[in-house]
Formats: sequence, C-alpha cells, structure tokens
Amino acid sequence: MKTCILITSHLNTPHKVEVALGLLDFLKDKNLPIIFTGNHPIPVEIQEKSDWTLNIKENPTTKYFKKIYYDGEWSWDYGYAHLHQIGKGFLLGKSLGFDYIHHFNYDISIKEDDFNTLVERGKESKPIVYYWCPHSLATQFFSIKTQDYLDSIEENLHFYLNENPPNVGISGIKDNWYCEVFFKWALDYNNISYVETTDIKYIPQV
Repeated sequence: MKTCILITSHLNTPHKVEVALGLLDFLKDKNLPIIFTGNHPIPVEIQEKSDWTLNIKENPTTKYFKKIYYDGEWSWDYGYAHLHQIGKGFLLGKSLGFDYIHHFNYDISIKEDDFNTLVERGKESKPIVYYWCPHSLATQFFSIKTQDYLDSIEENLHFYLNENPPNVGISGIKDNWYCEVFFKWALDYNNISYVETTDIKYIPQV
C-alpha cells in the first residue's frame, strides 16, 4: 500500500505560515511523501519543504451562502471549502498512485509516539477517525483509503454545495448540520466501517 500525507491550509497570515512550517519540520524525517494544498497562495518556503504543492484558487461557499451558528455567533460556513480542498488533494494523491492518505490540517500538532502509532495503524488500511461532537467526526485530522474518501465525501459533496443532503432530520444528517456532521454522514451513507480512535492524541494550534 502506497501512503502519503496530505496537508490542507488557508495561510492568510504570517503566523499561520509559521505554524505550517513547524508541522513540515516535524514531518521532514518521517519518510512519508507530503502533498501540501492551499486555497491561499502557498509561500515558497512551504513548497521547498513539500514533495508536491497544489494551489487552489477557489475558497467556495455553498450555493445559498450557508451560515452556521457556533459559540453564540452566526458565521459563513466555509466547511464546504474545506472539504472541496481536501477532495482536490485526494484526487492529486490518487493520480500519484497513493492508496491511503493521512490528512492533516496545517495547524495540527502531534507527539512523536502518537505519530508512530498513527503510521502503524495506517498500515492496516482502515479508516482512522476522531470524535468531534455528537453526530460528527473531525475533518482536520483523519486517515483513510484514497478511494473510500473519494467515493464517500467527494462523490456526495454536491449535497453540501446545494445544501440538500438526503434524510435531513430523519435518519441521516441532522438539522443545523455543518462540515464535521456532513463528513460522518457521508462515510455512513457510503457504508464505510470505522471505529472512532481514542488512543492517538492531536492538538490544533490555531
């Protein structure tokens, strides 16, 4: 099985660039090829530390400019843009022959022991996913077969774009859904079998 790391990003501040460089420095001796994608121009220093880079011009919202309510505030839902970017990264990974991909958001911090566990667990080629909150899974950090992601999330992303996933509020995706809810729903919708991971720890820094 051919495996790589996919890092997704929106590096619109110097601090975010510094954080991304820190992740790349951590990964530099891990013997896994790195695809770095971004929907904000990718600095040269990031490109030099990656094996492949993909600059994505779009940072799209949904068809009707979906909003989400979180922590007492309404904001534009850029979860679609996040999954859109991840999908383009997986398509590139597939074209390069990678069968299994560890996805990191640019700001993920992980300890050496947890990373080693992640790599060993990935050799089983099963999905490695993490609890986010009820009815959802984390989208900032996960590992999965390339084709399973494309068949589940990428193939069904039009439901997110058009804001019309099946079974809203019944047995499928719940009302007031957002990116992480959609991610879990899409895996379930495509009958991807997974167990939420509890023994690999990671921390988002931004």
